[in-house]
Amino acid sequence: MKFAKTLAKLERREWIDKYLNYSSFKRQLKQISRLHQILNPDNEDNQHAKADREARLQEQMKELEQAEKEFLTFLQKELVKVDSFYAEKEDELMGRAARFANEVHLLLQREPEFNDKDIYAIKAGLEASVIEFQKDALALKDFSMLNASGFTKIIKKHDKGVKLPQFLLKSFGNQVRACPFLDISNLEDIMTKTQNLFIELFAQGDRQKGMSKIRSAVGDGSATNRADIFFFGFFVGTCLSVTLWIIALCRQYDVDFRDDNHLKSVFPVFRGIGYLCIYIWGLAINFEIFKLTGINYRYMFGLRSGGSDHFLRQTGFMTLCFLFGFVWFLGQYTGAVYLFQLPEQYIPLIVLSLFVIFLLFPGRCFHGEGRIIGWKSLLRVISAPLLPVCFLDNFVGDQLTSAVKYLGDLEYTVCYYSTNAFRKEKYSPCFQFQYQYIALVAFLPYWFRMMQCFRRYRDSVATGADRTHLINAGKYFSALLVIATDALSLVPSSPDSPKLTGWRIAWIGLAFISTVYAYLWDILMDWGLFHRQSKLPCLRETLLYKKTWFYYWAMASNMLLRFSWVLTISPNLFGIDLAPNVFTFMVGVGEIFRRVQWNLIRMEYEHIMNLNRFHRVDFVPVDGHTVDLPPNPLERLGDFVSYIKKWCRRKVFKSRSSSSSSRRVFFSIP
Repeated sequence: MKFAKTLAKLERREWIDKYLNYSSFKRQLKQISRLHQILNPDNEDNQHAKADREARLQEQMKELEQAEKEFLTFLQKELVKVDSFYAEKEDELMGRAARFANEVHLLLQREPEFNDKDIYAIKAGLEASVIEFQKDALALKDFSMLNASGFTKIIKKHDKGVKLPQFLLKSFGNQVRACPFLDISNLEDIMTKTQNLFIELFAQGDRQKGMSKIRSAVGDGSATNRADIFFFGFFVGTCLSVTLWIIALCRQYDVDFRDDNHLKSVFPVFRGIGYLCIYIWGLAINFEIFKLTGINYRYMFGLRSGGSDHFLRQTGFMTLCFLFGFVWFLGQYTGAVYLFQLPEQYIPLIVLSLFVIFLLFPGRCFHGEGRIIGWKSLLRVISAPLLPVCFLDNFVGDQLTSAVKYLGDLEYTVCYYSTNAFRKEKYSPCFQFQYQYIALVAFLPYWFRMMQCFRRYRDSVATGADRTHLINAGKYFSALLVIATDALSLVPSSPDSPKLTGWRIAWIGLAFISTVYAYLWDILMDWGLFHRQSKLPCLRETLLYKKTWFYYWAMASNMLLRFSWVLTISPNLFGIDLAPNVFTFMVGVGEIFRRVQWNLIRMEYEHIMNLNRFHRVDFVPVDGHTVDLPPNPLERLGDFVSYIKKWCRRKVFKSRSSSSSSRRVFFSIP
């Protein structure tokens, strides 16, 4: 049991089918051991039952021979599987090492031809490639050691179960020890050569410095260091304490967010910053889970190795700034705290300025590389369809569609401070015409994504027009129709007009269609679920997350949160008695949670698809190029419909069989 847990903990998720099937071996050994126990003449119970078991002895001997034969056949088959996979991966690593060496020599020869910016970009790509190479080489070494230990333990367990010491170990152990996957000398040789090239290029021949850099980068994906854990715990604990302080202030001074016009006017400013904090927390958690599961998000996002270090620590620091700012505002508003003789209306502006500095700071601290890549991608999203679209641009565009609430609060903040409404302690005039600008702000992200789909369709014409992108564009077009009808339904009308206007009815109908459209695209195309070949119902063949219940939870919660707009029709109908500002905040937090959860499965599926398409997600030459081949949405919809039909047939069959059996039972009663 201890080795089984060790294997499950250390195995690489995308290679999970290539390790020896330790659990199947243990089931077979259990059966062999049971048969040997029955046939053991020294067993006292068997001696008493000797007369009764003579007739069954031959049959059980045949069963034991068959079990032993199946065990040896399976053992041989697993050896071949492990050996062939190791040989394939070793050849692949040798090819990657040769390509890396060629690129390094080419760079050293042609370095005078490049400017400093080009040299930095090329070296950054080579550094990320060699770090990923070292990670894969170490993973292959672990693969060899784990399988060697597993086969040895299985053979020893077999000999112990049949009570013949070293029976199989002598006859089969030599064959195991002669397997090529146990000879890792070639692997260690190419690792050493690659390390030497890395040291020459990035450490100017200083081996200690170069190896320290490799070890720190390779160890980055496996665990979070102690300093990060300490600061993460410190910031989380402090944030919880400050949150309790906020609750205590609200209760002690009867802070009312429902009727106080001043609080109602300031709250959207803090709410927008709160959305940003929660979303950054979600991204930090996404990155940590990607590192733990081996999802190579750095390649997909174009980050260098180490580009997301200390993200949790910095996220906690920014959240603490936000909470202290909110406490400062409440303290001055209630009279409990008064600092720097500053009116409380300026406090949200100070907190917002800190976040703007954090996001726009040009230096390389606070994830400078990630911010630069993110802003460049955002500019490409806005410029769609003028520029080609990569996976990162798609990802950023999808994140924007979930940021409508935050963007609406950002628009309100600009209005609140640009019109001097913050100087007046009364109801802000920005609420009166906000619906017009919110419609525009909500319209833009979906428009950008639709334009991206059109651009990707145009780019796919050269390799055969892919209509998948047009179907995806239809999803965003339906969302644009929902936004348009929603804006028209909110246009002020006469007091005598009915509350449920034609535009409102159209909005409800279109919102339902758009939600179903988006949900089906999520589970079928973005997540790749409901595969016919999957052994688990509703899922797919390859899963990187060990807890399968997470996928079912994600499907259910994604549907519920996508339909959260139903609550906005009439909150009182559902028994929701919250201040409108607070209710809007809760709906926005739910959408952020849905998007963070969506990120986990979307990135996992993209990682799996890259492996299936033979994309090198862990090594990309500087001039490398990959072709995106998305699955056919009509085929995926067919899989979903066929699965639903099978499920309905099973339900009908069970209901009929149960009813017929109940009738038989009923008529058999005397």
